[in-house]
Amino acid sequence: MAHLYKQGNILYKVGGNVFTIGDKYVYTGAPQTTTSTNAQRICWDSATNRIYVPNATNGTVQVINGSTFATITTITGIPNATAVSVSNGKMYVLDGNGLLYNYNANTYVLLNTPINIGGGNGISIDPVASHNTAIALKYGSGTNGKAFIINTITDTITGSFQVDTGYCIAHDPILPQYYIVGGSDGRCFTYNSITHTLISTTIWNSFLITSIAFDPITQNNRFLAIQRDGGIYIINNTTLGVIGTIDGIGITYNTSYGIAYDPNPANNLFVACNNLLGKLQVVTQSRI
Repeated sequence: MAHLYKQGNILYKVGGNVFTIGDKYVYTGAPQTTTSTNAQRICWDSATNRIYVPNATNGTVQVINGSTFATITTITGIPNATAVSVSNGKMYVLDGNGLLYNYNANTYVLLNTPINIGGGNGISIDPVASHNTAIALKYGSGTNGKAFIINTITDTITGSFQVDTGYCIAHDPILPQYYIVGGSDGRCFTYNSITHTLISTTIWNSFLITSIAFDPITQNNRFLAIQRDGGIYIINNTTLGVIGTIDGIGITYNTSYGIAYDPNPANNLFVACNNLLGKLQVVTQSRI
């Protein structure tokens, strides 16, 4: 008698084949809060339930209530803001010129003289507070991208290494690793979050993945990867294989750089930048 078990969207047969099964959700998207036509890599902070939307054109970060989707405040003075990361009470904003700003995550007071990494494309704070680390990405054609290791206590660069292009970065919320995506074929590079050594490389055959969002429903074992042109891939968090796509939610082919899940799993939704309308697109996922 065959024994089967399911993990995320993968069905395993003990001692034999592995089968991919269909996604168990349907998705419905609707534009909500006005943002901009050049919103970038967004972040949803679980501690404050606030969404942070960097605007490259206006040089601002819009702070949005995660329950009402109303704008709370706008942080100004960040030329070409491209990415935000908030975790452990810390907040970093990276601009396209490579300046990394450290803000108080509650008052939004600037805490440092910005660190210059020479070009900015992504920032991610390690969710393990004791690591006191963030990784900032500098875009570079081919293997000329670079990742900078930041000590979040001293606000100093403690190391760096070359990466392929460097489109986006995200720390795994559970496993001690982070992902850097680059290359014209959507290469996902997995790094150890303590040693910063390369663990594996996975090719998704997708162009310009600009942001990653982890599903807070842990048994789903997946994350979403959004393309600059609005396509969304569903990625299995064990195999890192593509197990599906999300279409028909109103953001396809309109330059969407950012995506973030609501950290409350009971809400079953995520947001993405609808840069065609200049709105934050709220997408609900309903079980079939």
